[in-house]
Amino acid sequence: MVWIEAGVPTGWQAIAGPRDAVVGIDRFGESGPGTQVAEHLGLSAQHVAATALQTLGRSTGIPPDGNG
Repeated sequence: MVWIEAGVPTGWQAIAGPRDAVVGIDRFGESGPGTQVAEHLGLSAQHVAATALQTLGRSTGIPPDGNG
């Protein structure tokens, strides 16, 4: 399972299972157009999909950190 939070993921990390992945923002202070900031912070559809596939044991060739 992949838990996605457009904010601090601490609450989801507390209930996520050992095989789950949590995608969220662990910092703040960015400014700019919403979609660009979200992508910069790893909240893009591409990053979430890569994380989900990695959690399932598959690879997209795109690192889950979104840098690639």
